[in-house]
Amino acid sequence: MNQHLSVGERAELLTLGGPYDEIFNVERIRAALDAPPGGYGLRLEFLRIPMSPEEQVAFFNTDQQDRIQRLLRNELQDE
Repeated sequence: MNQHLSVGERAELLTLGGPYDEIFNVERIRAALDAPPGGYGLRLEFLRIPMSPEEQVAFFNTDQQDRIQRLLRNELQDE
């Protein structure tokens, strides 16, 4: 549920949870979902929010760059 929490309320809730529990601010979640490229894929996969053409270009361009860097690292290790 989206509720505004004071610093004290956040601290109290964190003491009630386990070691891996975390409280997320709505703006932090929004920023993560709007961040290229990972957020675009998450929005599409879990929220079914389609990517704009510009977001698709950013998503696939970043993915391609990551693959090229991994290939280059593997190639350098083989030498």
